[in-house]
Amino acid sequence: MDLTKINKYFLVFGIFFTNISFASSDKYHLETPPIKVSSNKPDFRDIKNVAEKKKIFIDFMSKEIDEANKEICSQRDTILRLQKSLESNQDLNDNQKAKIKKYTDFYKVWGNKTLQQQIDELVLKVNIAPKSLVIAQAILETGWGTSRFAVDYNNYFGLHCFEENCGVKAKDSDVQVETFKDVGDSVLGYYYKLNTVDKFTKFRSVRELNGTGENDTDQLIDTLGDYSSLEGQEYQNRIKDVIKYNNLDKFSSSC
Repeated sequence: MDLTKINKYFLVFGIFFTNISFASSDKYHLETPPIKVSSNKPDFRDIKNVAEKKKIFIDFMSKEIDEANKEICSQRDTILRLQKSLESNQDLNDNQKAKIKKYTDFYKVWGNKTLQQQIDELVLKVNIAPKSLVIAQAILETGWGTSRFAVDYNNYFGLHCFEENCGVKAKDSDVQVETFKDVGDSVLGYYYKLNTVDKFTKFRSVRELNGTGENDTDQLIDTLGDYSSLEGQEYQNRIKDVIKYNNLDKFSSSC
């Protein structure tokens, strides 16, 4: 897939901003120290050779995804251990119950649920995505890292926010683009969207059923119609094309 088609996709978001406010993306670090502002991000606009640009972008994003995956997978490991304890009828201590409360608050596990039900829902929610999918969406949403959102605000996944002064506000619009101190924070923000927003419930169910192996990526992609305003299967097809043409299915990732 050439850069022209991708650029046409992300340029529809090229709007003017007012009242610039950098929200803290530290909130996505549930248990690890927040990352300092990144200074090693390449300026992909300056890389004129297309093949070189693609390679550098893919390698760069792969490393950022690996770091985010460590954080999410660590949380998932803890949750799975708690699930195993409950299923074997072990009593949880106060620290374990506090840990569950921390996770349920963060991942929006709400309602009158038993501890077992809370843990089961957390198992569905706290997980990663195939690396090929994550890289492909970053490519589409940023035009290989060249969009203003990526360059100025480290937003690599078209993420919006809705609280007052939570991001960069578009002129004459209520839409706010979320800002991140670091690219890795953007990956965590992307995971948080997939793991908590109601319209991605099917994504989470398919992921839990099939896992995050690259052989199951197409089924996950087919659930992402609501990620974009593009109609029909257009967005899903573009993701699949980006993965195919850039050989991204060579990557693998799982907790």
